[in-house]
Amino acid sequence: MDEAQLFAHACEELRHSLPDLNLAGLEWAAYHIDRAEAATRTGQMPDDAQIIAEGNIVTAWPTKLALAPRLAQRILQLLPPPAHAGGPVQGPAPPLARAPWETAQWRPAC
Repeated sequence: MDEAQLFAHACEELRHSLPDLNLAGLEWAAYHIDRAEAATRTGQMPDDAQIIAEGNIVTAWPTKLALAPRLAQRILQLLPPPAHAGGPVQGPAPPLARAPWETAQWRPAC
C-alpha cells in the first residue's frame, strides 16, 4: 500500500474495532522498513533466531525482538572464553541514528 492507502485502511480498522474511540487530534506517521532475515529451505519466515558463523564473522537475526535474548545466548556459546577479565573496552561512543518518530512527517489521522 502507498501511504495514503495505508492511512485510510488504518482509519477504517480503528473505526471498526474501536467505534467509540475519539480520533480528534490523533496524528500518525509511517515509514518503510526492509525486513532482513535468514533464508529458509521452504521460503517461509524463520521460526527461530538465525545465526550463520563463517570464520570469525557471525551474522545474526533475532527474527522477532522476543527472540533477542535467546539469540544472545546462542552467540555467547559460539564465542571463545574471554582472554582477560578486564572491564569493558573504552572508546568514543558511536554516533546514533535519529529515531524514526523524530524524522517522520506526522499527519492528522482520519
